[in-house]
Amino acid sequence: GIVKIVIIKDITQYKHKDINLISVEWGLLKFSDIDFLKKVRKIARTAKTPFVMASITIEQAHVVKAIQCDMSECVITPFQVRG
Repeated sequence: GIVKIVIIKDITQYKHKDINLISVEWGLLKFSDIDFLKKVRKIARTAKTPFVMASITIEQAHVVKAIQCDMSECVITPFQVRG
């Protein structure tokens, strides 16, 4: 289960090493989502951390660029979990 959810405004300032998942809503950042993904991948402790982007709409070129930058998953919102 989920132990702790933390909202981080600057990944470079987060000092804890226990980041297990990074989830970003596409288009809500004050800077480029792709630049943020690149920054996350350059930090040793988050280089392999699963990175999920969620979006209402998906532009194919943007998804391709994110995949090239090692995005883990893309989720189209709203979505419904069935089970």
